[in-house]
Amino acid sequence: MLRSSSDVFLFNFPSSDIVFNLVFFAFQRMDFDSISSELLRSYSPIQNKNRPYDPSSLLRLFFILNLFNLEYDFYKSKRIDSVLSRDYLDLCGFSDQLPCYTTYFYFKQRFDFPLLFQYLNLFLVLFLNSVISSFKDEINDSGGLVIAADSKPIAAYGNAPLGPIHSYNTSLNGKLGFKVFWLAVIYPFYFPFYFSFDKDSAHDNPMLLNSFKYLKLLDVKTSNIFFTADKGCDSLETLYNLISAGLIPFIRTKKSHLKDHFYLQNGNVFCKISKKRLSSEENDYSKHRHKFVCHN
Repeated sequence: MLRSSSDVFLFNFPSSDIVFNLVFFAFQRMDFDSISSELLRSYSPIQNKNRPYDPSSLLRLFFILNLFNLEYDFYKSKRIDSVLSRDYLDLCGFSDQLPCYTTYFYFKQRFDFPLLFQYLNLFLVLFLNSVISSFKDEINDSGGLVIAADSKPIAAYGNAPLGPIHSYNTSLNGKLGFKVFWLAVIYPFYFPFYFSFDKDSAHDNPMLLNSFKYLKLLDVKTSNIFFTADKGCDSLETLYNLISAGLIPFIRTKKSHLKDHFYLQNGNVFCKISKKRLSSEENDYSKHRHKFVCHN
């Protein structure tokens, strides 16, 4: 899930000691005792002759397999020790007895899909913070991080996804099933760290607003973090939340919202959110445009 986008730096998965330490630091920031207690509520109180695996161990395995995109490899091999090294299995809390794929599959079946993604999103944000703190010099030398928000409608037949909808894909038009929304670092490396799902007609901006409890966890003190999205995410509430979280927004403004974002005073243009005067930057007379920048 993590790869270089500009040859700034590149991690080798999953054997790199650096990445192992990043996962270790992310796990340290999670309260697995509380998480395990919550997960156990979905287990039967009746004692079974076979002692179940600690749910937090299986959850950690879920995190690592998704981080490295290795779930399908586990499905094919059926043996987790042929997919992950012993170091990662120890980090999950497994001893000599290791779970088979069936055990892992039924573990995921116990819980609602949104709950697993809630924990996965938390882990991915904490892992990203480990990257930011460990590579702060490299990130700052490259000018900071750029995060992008995007979404895609997915056609579905029942619960089975058929594929993304494209403007040129006329065979799937009108067969929308759901929408997937994600946040990803796109520079100086690529790393998607938040996912959510909603009905096919959901708008991007409410889905973005639901992600702020994770965006607020980002380490914004170490490096500049820029946030970009299309005009579907343009709203005063979104800009206010981005600035409050310490991010630097670059969102295309809807023409109808221009008067809501800026105001004139004594011949100067001011930002309604930061209350600061906008500095003028370049004139494109061929398109009758004037560019203003808000330096927060």
